[in-house]
Amino acid sequence: MIWTAMAMMLATTGLSDGIFPIPADGKKHKVTYNDETFKIRITGNKISILHIPTLMGRKRGPLIRDWNRAVARAATGCELQDEYVDPASLALDAILICPEGRAQ
Repeated sequence: MIWTAMAMMLATTGLSDGIFPIPADGKKHKVTYNDETFKIRITGNKISILHIPTLMGRKRGPLIRDWNRAVARAATGCELQDEYVDPASLALDAILICPEGRAQ
């Protein structure tokens, strides 16, 4: 169990440095942002982000939604449109609006 946790920590991508491009390959990518873990999936111009709860329990409400938005902007450099937040999991689904010259 400890080895699995250590391997997962080493396999995560840190986003605290600003924009860190996530490929638009339709696969889930695990990233860390401000010591929180998220799973991101980008397919074309659509993004899906899920916050992974910590051992102490899931934080709820607007905090998770704000984190999901911040992670989407940091991972893509794009703005979000037509956001949908699942009420049960607080997963964020949105359409990416990228500036000219930045393709997803």
